[in-house]
Amino acid sequence: MTGGNIMGNWYTGRNAVSLPSDIPLMMKKNITVACIALALSACAFSAKKKAEAISALELSISESAKKNVADTTKVKELLADYDYYIAHYPKDSLTPVYLMRSADFDRAIGLPEVAIANYHRVYMEYPQYPKANMALFLEGFTNENDAHDLDKARSSYQLYLQKYPDSKMARDVKFLLDHLGMTPEQIMHEVDSVRKSRTAVHTDTAATAVR
Repeated sequence: MTGGNIMGNWYTGRNAVSLPSDIPLMMKKNITVACIALALSACAFSAKKKAEAISALELSISESAKKNVADTTKVKELLADYDYYIAHYPKDSLTPVYLMRSADFDRAIGLPEVAIANYHRVYMEYPQYPKANMALFLEGFTNENDAHDLDKARSSYQLYLQKYPDSKMARDVKFLLDHLGMTPEQIMHEVDSVRKSRTAVHTDTAATAVR
């Protein structure tokens, strides 16, 4: 009986009570951490395999293009793979790359609205991506030349100049904004008129100086 009381007291002591509760908790934590590690490892492996499959498709399509062959089946497969990667690995460094490439393909096959949406996602969701400014420019360019939405094109060009005023493309974007909606012929006519006007002013100034 005494032994029983002693055992009972031992089991009701602070240290004894903590054993059956703490050990399972620690085990649960360890198991959770292990599961997370395994999941991340599996995710990384899956991402790598998908990226390899995408690279193989891109190479195949590129080789076909060199032979003037448009493999629409592989293009559709590639676009589906891009969409899968973007949806499943949104924080991966390749995701903005695939968004850009997907948008380029969409624009090439006559899906400007899809292309515009992907360009938009690039500079909005991945502002640190080195080509984020190019994505914003292409959003405006596609709106202007493919979707023929001049108001949206104007907004994109204006936003570009606000966000990237010192970029190498800023001057070109300003030119497009100033000539928005004009045909190439109209633009060339205006440029030629400005050139002739400047030449005339220069000639008059030179003549005045000689006098």
